[in-house]
Amino acid sequence: MSKIYTRTGDAGQTALFGGVNGAIFYFLGFRFYTPPLGFALTLGLLYVGLSFKRRRRINRFNEQLPDVLDIIVRSLRAGHPLPIALSLAGRELPDPAGTEFGIVSDEVTFGLDITAANCPNGPHVELWTCNGGTNQQCRATGGQLINPASGKCLDDPNGSTTNGTQLQIWSCSGASNQKWTVP
Repeated sequence: MSKIYTRTGDAGQTALFGGVNGAIFYFLGFRFYTPPLGFALTLGLLYVGLSFKRRRRINRFNEQLPDVLDIIVRSLRAGHPLPIALSLAGRELPDPAGTEFGIVSDEVTFGLDITAANCPNGPHVELWTCNGGTNQQCRATGGQLINPASGKCLDDPNGSTTNGTQLQIWSCSGASNQKWTVP
């Protein structure tokens, strides 16, 4: 549910929609039906409403994608580096593409590499030449190795001790597959 909420766009409209659903819960749940039925109806309406907003936002993003690519390509042909091209796309385009590319541009500017910027759980860890960026740093806290840029932990997806296991980046949970012995 939180994934749908974060991709709907305008938080104010979403909060208003939640308040309207709360009123529906009150009137239908306590006045005419049993409270569990009203609660289930309210959750169903909230899910459908957020799914509709999310789908509409993704469709608008897809409509803007050719313009995004055009701005980035023109900027690169003019000799600008990729972070500047991303920043330009973020500034020049309206929501949702402008907002999303603005977020990615900020994350790249503040030290995340492009593959890690705005990343979900699950990207695999890759070895690279050290460049001192925050995307290559971890701090040991309570046996967990936490990347300061993303706030996510080094994770063994299957809790395996087999050589060659592909590690990943994941939200910190404190589980045993995120515990490491650091000298």
